[in-house]
This record gives sequence, C-alpha cells and structure tokens, in this order.
Amino acid sequence: EAPRLYAAQTIGTGRVCRLKRPVRVGLIDGPLHAGHPALRDVRIRQFDARPPGAAALDRDHGTGVAQIIAGHHTAGALAGFASGAELYAVTAFARTDAGPNGRLDSIALGLDWLAGQGVAVVNLSFSGPVNATLDRVLELAAASGPVLVAAAGNSARARPEYPAASPHTIAVTAVDARHRLYRRANRGEHIEFAAPGVDLWSARARGAGYQTGTSFAAPIVTALLAHVRASGPLSLQTARRSLARDVRDLGAPGRDTSFGHGLISGPC
Repeated sequence: EAPRLYAAQTIGTGRVCRLKRPVRVGLIDGPLHAGHPALRDVRIRQFDARPPGAAALDRDHGTGVAQIIAGHHTAGALAGFASGAELYAVTAFARTDAGPNGRLDSIALGLDWLAGQGVAVVNLSFSGPVNATLDRVLELAAASGPVLVAAAGNSARARPEYPAASPHTIAVTAVDARHRLYRRANRGEHIEFAAPGVDLWSARARGAGYQTGTSFAAPIVTALLAHVRASGPLSLQTARRSLARDVRDLGAPGRDTSFGHGLISGPC
C-alpha cells in the first residue's frame, strides 16, 4: 500500500518544489545515513562535533530531518521540500544512559562550523531546559548570518524549552493532517509557526516510515526558508515576515500560544 502523504497539500503546494538555485542549509542533529537512496544525489558535508569516544546514536532521526529538507526530487514520496539544497550536517548528539544527549560545547562547536561554511539557514530539531549560555551562543550564531529554526519540543509543557524559546530562533510546532496540534507539542508565547509533523512519511536509516514530533515540522519551515534565500537575501526579520505573510490562522484568532501565527504556506 502506498504511504499516506499529506504535508505538501496541507501547506498549500500540493507537491514538493525544487530550489531555483542551490542553497546551503545546515542542521545540528544526530548522525545521518548519507547513502540513503533519498539522499544519494544530495551534496552533503558532515562534521562530528561530539567528544572522542561518544557512543553512537541510531541514524533514524538525523536521516529523516535531512530528507525532509533536501531529499532528491527523484525520490518520489521521499522528495524533500527544498530539493537541490546543499546540506551541512553536524553530529552533536550521542547515546547516553539517559537517552540521546547533546553537550553544549558540541552544539556551540557545530554552530561555529556552520557559520564558517556560509549556510543560510540552520535546522535545530532538539530541545532542552532554558540555558543562558546557550542563548548567548545562539545570539552569536544568528549574528554571524544564518537563520536558526528550532523545534518547539515534545514535552507537552506550557513552559519554554531551548533553543526554540530563544528570541534568536524561529520556534516551530507540529500539527496533523486535520490541522490539530500535536498532543505532546510544547506551548508558549514564543511559538511562532506551525507545520505538518504528525505521521510524516520520512526516511529512516533503513527505508522509511511514519515519524512524529516537532522535530519533523521544523525542517519543513527550514526548507521553505531555503526557497526564500534562493530568491534573495535572508535574515531573521525577512524570514519571519515571509513566513507570516501567508499563514493560515489556527486556534484562537491571531497569534496564540499553541499555533503561533498559524500554519505556514509553501513557496510554489
């Protein structure tokens, strides 16, 4: 049976769009499988920011995020929302007894590397407690050029988590095919936009499957901003204006703490 695909229709494109020209897109995540069929023809540069001896995570999360952004246009159901993007992938997360964990120094090192590569937009599909040092790192990273897109987090909390709660990032939450908020999505005044992120058909280290979470909504927004950059300059301010221009209001009228400004619309 064919997979159920709804994300492109939900954001109004009906199809996945190729970039007008290549754009450098960064991501900080776990490891990814660059040899996955959906990524085989995608230009990918990788940087391992983890300390020596870090235990390896599985590659499902990173591979899915990378594919949603840049899956090759010939990959059928696994074509990305910014096919033609050049990926700069930082591995900053390792396996620990408490689960996946990313050290602050690894994240900072990864952001520094990405800034040096001249990426236009960076996807941050992770969340954790409020951290003043991380906020300063994000401020410095944003000042160096790239727009930072962050997943709201999946703790079902009405209090902020970082990096999404930082004023230097664009916070993205997840909705399903009926435009309902993902039940575990965090909420708060910092939430800016909503994108499909429930039961998304996406790549795994081996094959594909349905994945859910704000982690998989954020890369759709990252991909749409790559389209903006392909057509002209991109800054945090222009990114916010571009995304807010055609949103579909969800929930309470106007901006709210669940959906932000509302559901994003696609570039084509």
